[in-house]
Parts: sequence; structure tokens; C-alpha cells
Amino acid sequence: MLISAVDWVTLERPASLWRKKGGEGMTVQEEISRLAQDCHDLSEFLAKACALKGKGVTRASVEAGLSRNTMNSYVEGVRRPSSASAYRVGRYFGVPESDILRLAGLPTSAVRWEQVEGLGEAVRVLVSCMDEGELREWLQYGEMVLLRRERRMMEESRGEVEG
Repeated sequence: MLISAVDWVTLERPASLWRKKGGEGMTVQEEISRLAQDCHDLSEFLAKACALKGKGVTRASVEAGLSRNTMNSYVEGVRRPSSASAYRVGRYFGVPESDILRLAGLPTSAVRWEQVEGLGEAVRVLVSCMDEGELREWLQYGEMVLLRRERRMMEESRGEVEG
């Protein structure tokens, strides 16, 4: 007997996913949000979330603004998403970018893409209010933050290689 993707998801779900306060069934979005917390990796989440939405991976990738090959590589576990792609996937499925990054095994940022989208104008206003010394100090601080991040990532990658 063949099992459809939706039946497969149904069989895999714990019974608690079916219940809502008051005994009603969960909405698709609530189930997808729950999947983002319960799944072990991005591949599992994408397969189940696509099935819940009633979409194939190809259709979901187009609607999320990604290429079919990109989304398939995430589903197959061949590639991991960039932060921008994680934002697109998260926005499409209605879950935070940080959940997508976590499921992909990537570090999450305290800053989300939606916080950065309108930042260009805010930065221009901020910079226009600075004198030359303040601007130089601000840029040096930014460089220092990036260097710390790069150093931390190098240390983490060395730890993974050695460990």
C-alpha cells in the first residue's frame, strides 16, 4: 500500500499536534510552527511542512523565491541555507529565520533580516549626525565586531575539526 506525503506526515506526528485548546484541530500554520520546534533537521522540516501546505518542493521553492535546485538541495541535506535564504524559507512557512538556521545546524543571529530591511535609511541618518571623529570610531568598532566574529568562527571550525 502506498502512503501519500500527507498520510506520511500524519503517521509521523505525535497526537499532541492534533489538539488545540478546547479540543479543536490545529491550523496548518500552527502545525508548521510546531514542526519548526519538533523536527530534528531542515530536511525533515521542509518535507513535512511542504506536505502540510499541500505543495511539492518545486512549487514551494518558487513561492518562497528560491530556485528548485536550491530547495531540493536543502531537502536532500546537500546544502545549508544562507541567512538570506533562511529568511525566505522562514517567511514562506511563517516561522522565524532563526528556526530555519537552527534546523540547518547553523548559528543563529540575534538580528533578523526583517530588522535589517529598513536599516539603510536609519544608518544614513545616524552617520549624517556624526562628526568625523565619531564616524571613524563607529567604523573601527564595526571592524572590531566583524574581526571578533571571524575569530570565533575560526575557533569553532578548528574545534569541530579537532573534536
